[in-house]
Amino acid sequence: MENEPSNAEEALPPEQAAAKAAILGECERLAEAGITFVAVHFDGSGDEGVNEDIKCYATEGLRLRRK
Repeated sequence: MENEPSNAEEALPPEQAAAKAAILGECERLAEAGITFVAVHFDGSGDEGVNEDIKCYATEGLRLRRK
């Protein structure tokens, strides 16, 4: 029952569901490359702003669970 979608996930509009699927696909690629953590600095609020800095980390011995 751990991987069952919540009501919030079921209610996503099609464009948000497609964006989520694309992001999760990239997460799989990052994990395959050994990346365990991605930090993004966002300057702004809501829909307005810019990503200023993105850093990827490979942490030895850390396994992330995907919900």
